[in-house]
Amino acid sequence: MLHFLDHAHHHSGEPGAAGSQRRDIPFRSPRLVCHPRALWLDPTQNTNFHKLCLEQGREPKTVLLSGCLTTVPIELMKPLELQPFDQIYLLARLRYADGRAICYCENHCLPARVPELLSHDLNGSLTEVYQTQYNLIYTSMHLTFFPTSVPAHAAAALGIMEGLPALQLSRLNYDQHGRVLDYDIEFWRHDSLRIEVDTH
Repeated sequence: MLHFLDHAHHHSGEPGAAGSQRRDIPFRSPRLVCHPRALWLDPTQNTNFHKLCLEQGREPKTVLLSGCLTTVPIELMKPLELQPFDQIYLLARLRYADGRAICYCENHCLPARVPELLSHDLNGSLTEVYQTQYNLIYTSMHLTFFPTSVPAHAAAALGIMEGLPALQLSRLNYDQHGRVLDYDIEFWRHDSLRIEVDTH
């Protein structure tokens, strides 16, 4: 969407009056403001962030903010098929398109499926790490998405104010064997992603 911001041409002072001064503010051309293009995602297609960006002429980048071995959150025990106090790898990562931070992502990964994951370079496509290092391929997922507001930790990473509108994606991923692979929770800037589904 494009908007024009106009700067008015103003005159002040009374021309011809004794001792008066006239100040002209130069006319400025309308300034064009371009909102960033949103990536479009079709949940029925098997893809990943880096591939999605490249297919749409965008330059992707993913940066690992933190990675650790920790206890599985209670709310993720059931989807990840884990027991209380089982361990997961928790990755916090920031995704960029054309140099703009657009998505804060938390990956909850299973040590039994991807042992020693933290020893690999995770600044990039996790899909490629799974495939090249573990011979595991994303093949299907259960996706939930809904509008929300950006929580404090995601807002700090994205460099925006807490509470701004966002789109939350929660994704349970399966590999080529039909087994649970990981669980992602993503917060997208409200203007950075649109969902499209083609059922033809």
